[in-house]
Amino acid sequence: MAKRKPVQQQRNIPATAIIIGIIAVLFVGVLLYAVWDSTRPAPELGVAIPIAGREHISFGEKAVDHNSDPPTSGQHYDAPASPGYYEVAPPDEQLVHSLEHGYVVAYFNCEADPDVDCDNLIAEIQEEIRGEAISRFTRTQKIIFAPRPSMDNLVTYTSWGRILEADEFDPNQMREYITLYLDDAPEPGAP
Repeated sequence: MAKRKPVQQQRNIPATAIIIGIIAVLFVGVLLYAVWDSTRPAPELGVAIPIAGREHISFGEKAVDHNSDPPTSGQHYDAPASPGYYEVAPPDEQLVHSLEHGYVVAYFNCEADPDVDCDNLIAEIQEEIRGEAISRFTRTQKIIFAPRPSMDNLVTYTSWGRILEADEFDPNQMREYITLYLDDAPEPGAP
């Protein structure tokens, strides 16, 4: 009688093992992307301005160390400005204290562009900042919006040590600036 050859068993890989393998590959892929993404340089808007200092001065005294116009750091009053829209800007020394707390200050000068309807620009910016610039530390709004007639351009955004000048108002650019630089300051947990 002839010997029978042993029948080789086919191994079936259970569906569970396949699913676990796919999940593991996806997890490793996401992890590698996160590591790669964290090594890329962060996007930047505007220009970095060297920090001029953080010294407090008496209310009414003029700062002597502001190194940009509008200022992004330097001597400032003890009390910061409150968030919101101003028809007349608070003193630079008060706004700098707000910057130190992580605020973004947006300035406008309608005279820089005679084609701009100033009332419409103000309304548009106010609409755009509604609900924007909420601090992750204090859960309060940290944006100030005020006129600055001495500027040569239409809109300027400032934060601690940074300035962005623009010849037109772009709501996407404003939101991106806020996203990048809100709370990027020495005292972001202060109101």
